[in-house]
Amino acid sequence: AKLSNVVDLNTLFNLAANKILEVIKIRDFFFYIYNKESDCYELFKVKSHSVLKNTENKKILPNNLVNIIANIFKQQKKIINIEREAEWRLFYPELFNYLLQNKISIILPLNYKEKLLGFWALGSKLSEQIYSLDDLELIQTIANQSAVVLNTINLLKELEITQQKMYEQDKMASLGALAFSIAHEIKNPLTPIKTYTHFMFQKYQHNQREKQMGEKVIKEFERLEEMLRTLLNYGKSSETKFTSLNLHDLLSETMSLCEAEFYKKNITTKLALKAQNPIIQGNENQLKQVFLNIINNAIEAMTPKGGVLKVATSNIENSKILITFTDTGKG
Repeated sequence: AKLSNVVDLNTLFNLAANKILEVIKIRDFFFYIYNKESDCYELFKVKSHSVLKNTENKKILPNNLVNIIANIFKQQKKIINIEREAEWRLFYPELFNYLLQNKISIILPLNYKEKLLGFWALGSKLSEQIYSLDDLELIQTIANQSAVVLNTINLLKELEITQQKMYEQDKMASLGALAFSIAHEIKNPLTPIKTYTHFMFQKYQHNQREKQMGEKVIKEFERLEEMLRTLLNYGKSSETKFTSLNLHDLLSETMSLCEAEFYKKNITTKLALKAQNPIIQGNENQLKQVFLNIINNAIEAMTPKGGVLKVATSNIENSKILITFTDTGKG
């Protein structure tokens, strides 16, 4: 295969490494590439000549030396050749000594239009001779071609990521349109139902129990309306409003909403709300929905045999409150 036809890193590595290892007969070939996510140069792969053993234990360059190499290439854009140029020993003694001890003779950049895409670290020749000018010319030619291919691979990867983001955005937009449609279908009949319910409970104002039940029903209608507003605003950035809440009151109220379900499923409830100063900052509807989701999961876990659901609060460090839901169901 030709380098110009390559569209993936593994093939690029193998073609370049095999060519240089076998033609120039060097010990090792290290391929470092720039990682955009970590904003640093990382070892992609290393390959050693076939006559060598235990190649899996090759050392990789320490991070501080990788940074030194990257800075050198960004400033000078020249090959680091410790065999021919004494300046490396003088100006970069730590780097020079490391390369000498690990038998690395050449480090050259992979540049494409002023961008340092990566670099190669090449081991000494098996013959122990220095790299000839012909060797360096061949390596530079392969490196130049590889830099072009590496840039193409990076562009293809970025294109794939962009396409995936566009796909996700389209999917979210479709979901938003669906949510909008569903919310409207629910909202239309909800308003008259709420009005009639409110009117019906007005007749029971003298009965305290019926009055409290009516207030709970109306409040749940309001919570449902808030959920519908959230659906109608799906996809729009909105700020969640936090207010002061009594956590214990909120938990008690949420549990009371499920009383009928507890009775139906033969579930006993226990509240151990012992946290001191249960006043918190939060969004009432969102917290209630979270608690309802946990309670419904507990009910499902205890169905059909029934069981016990215990809700407890306690104080932990830094004025935080721990809420625990414990059920006797499976899972």
